[in-house]
Amino acid sequence: MLKGNGVSSEPFTTRLALASSDEFLVIGSDGLWDVVAEELLPRLRGLRAQTIAQRLTSQALASGSKDNICVLVVSFV
Repeated sequence: MLKGNGVSSEPFTTRLALASSDEFLVIGSDGLWDVVAEELLPRLRGLRAQTIAQRLTSQALASGSKDNICVLVVSFV
C-alpha cells in the first residue's frame, strides 16, 4: 500500500526453486536493483559472499544510484 509520499512498507517478494548449482542469494534494496542488472550475478560465481556484496555495492555506486544501497549475500557453499 503506497502512502501519500510514495513510500511503501510492502516489500517486493517472489518465490523460486533453488538448484543444486546455486551458490548464493542476494537480497538488496532498490538502490541496488534500480541500477544493477541481475545478468551481472553469474559473473560473481565462485567468489566469497563479502566480495560479492562489495562488488555489487561498488557497481551500484558507479552506476549512479541515488537511493540507499543495502546488499546481503547468503552463501550456500
